[in-house]
Amino acid sequence: MDRSSIPKLKTAPAILPISVADIKLHLCVDVDEDDALIETYLRAAVSRLEGYHGELERCLINQTWEQSYCCWPGNRTFKLWFPDVSSAEVSYVDVSGVSKQLAPTLLELESSVEGTDLHVAKSFSFPQLNADKRRPIKVEYVTGFGEQPDDVPAAINAALMMMVGHMYATREDVVIGSVATSVPHSSKFMLEPYRRFIG
Repeated sequence: MDRSSIPKLKTAPAILPISVADIKLHLCVDVDEDDALIETYLRAAVSRLEGYHGELERCLINQTWEQSYCCWPGNRTFKLWFPDVSSAEVSYVDVSGVSKQLAPTLLELESSVEGTDLHVAKSFSFPQLNADKRRPIKVEYVTGFGEQPDDVPAAINAALMMMVGHMYATREDVVIGSVATSVPHSSKFMLEPYRRFIG
């Protein structure tokens, strides 16, 4: 994987992949006093799994990311970091300093082992870029399993519930008189099919 273009989050999802109410059902919690704490644990679990630094190296609920490039790709293919890309836009700054956007009909998405390939049609002649910009090309794209929590695989949401349950029940790194544990093995089992291994 080409790590020269590090993705940056542009628009985070407005919702979480699972609700606090569903987490409370899993935890058998029927009071509201710990709602804020449970949501904090849920957000921590989600951030541990998704995004550029996440364990799964992919995104859950749809969100917008951006990668920038210094030049046009020699093979006419932009290597996007994430899989599960549903749409993408390519913009560039030309020699006159004017920002322009490629027509959607010139672009084609293709899933790859390492992420997503964004192909630019051979009919498009790459124009000269603005020399004053270090990275005059930007690719903005939407990645994730879908817009709604139901779009996220059930195994991932089950793992999130177990992770939150683990944090809720064990609120310190080490509990005296107990065996210290990390992420429960059952959570790792649930997540294994969705984890990416990038060379």
